Amino acid sequence: MNIIYADWNCFGGRDILEALSDMEYQIHIIGLSKSARYGQDTEYTDRLVNCIKDKNADLVISFNYYPSISEACMRTGIRYFAWIYDSPYVKVYDRSIVNNVNYIGTFDSFTADELNGKGVTTVHYVPLAVNSKRLERYAAEQYGKEWHEVSFVGSLYNDKNKFYERLYEAGRDMQLIGYLDAVIDAQRQLCSVNILDESLSDDVVTRIGNVMPYKIADGSLTSERRVYADYYLAPRVTFLDRQEIITRLADRHSVDYYTYTDYKLGKAHNRGKVDYYEEMPMVFAYSKINLNISLRSIRTGIPLRAMDIMGVGGFLLTNYQADMFRHFEAGKHFDYYTSVDEAVDKVGYYLSNDSERSRIAAAAYEEMKLRHTYNIRLKEVFGQL
Repeated sequence: MNIIYADWNCFGGRDILEALSDMEYQIHIIGLSKSARYGQDTEYTDRLVNCIKDKNADLVISFNYYPSISEACMRTGIRYFAWIYDSPYVKVYDRSIVNNVNYIGTFDSFTADELNGKGVTTVHYVPLAVNSKRLERYAAEQYGKEWHEVSFVGSLYNDKNKFYERLYEAGRDMQLIGYLDAVIDAQRQLCSVNILDESLSDDVVTRIGNVMPYKIADGSLTSERRVYADYYLAPRVTFLDRQEIITRLADRHSVDYYTYTDYKLGKAHNRGKVDYYEEMPMVFAYSKINLNISLRSIRTGIPLRAMDIMGVGGFLLTNYQADMFRHFEAGKHFDYYTSVDEAVDKVGYYLSNDSERSRIAAAAYEEMKLRHTYNIRLKEVFGQL
């Protein structure tokens, strides 16, 4: 099978290419244009059509979904596998998702169920995966090299969209800010239910739109309400989640966090950015406890961070995510918390129980190699095309 891979600076790009090579497919790489990433790019579509014909390709693959690629596949009659790992990701609601050439995999089963419920048959639940060959050298070296007690890798979302700053600058609608604060506080008390979009009345959506105008594309299967909830409120909730957990843990333990801003969280140590392929696996492998504090727009899915932690043999403590329980067993492969207090208690427990922590991490590592590698996942998807 001849495969075209649409390349951009995404996590996992090298890994999926290595897996496809191992599976002995013919791979042709074409860069994804910036215009195609953020909108419709007719020139890119034309170029991709020519590439498909020139290479006699059978399939196009990309991380995340792009209408410009789907259009090229429609014009040439070949399949398009788009594997979504971002959240929120508004393009998964684009009207073109119903194109019959599409096989769109999303790591969040909620999204697949939601769209399937609207009659969309081209979107499927496809959990993320790891490159066990790349990670095994870190996992094999980890024993006796635990550098950190508790680690977190990811964005803090302290500067995401500057939402509240823009509300203030627009005229200090304190009633709106007070209401949104209450919604955010209520959401923070709930670990398995998302109430953000349903809490935004038409009036509230209009008032937010007066400050941060957004119009969904024609034919979209989502709404302005959902966009405001996922792109503006969810990052704010996530920032507060991560801030409180990291700060409270740092009052009791040594906590290191890796992020791209210099934002300070209490007594925790801000270690700056880490490279996804070379440095991040070392953090996960050499930490006693790795935290996953999910972005609140992810309703049920397993974030790539969680897969990477288990894939390198690190111990994972995560917030409650329903899809974790479809593939892994709590207490055997990972553990989870449903409140900040519970997270603090469990960190203390596992730091005091080395053998149990190591047993869980080792079991997760074996499970990842057995069931959740790129080679395995791609074979599953290709069997459905």
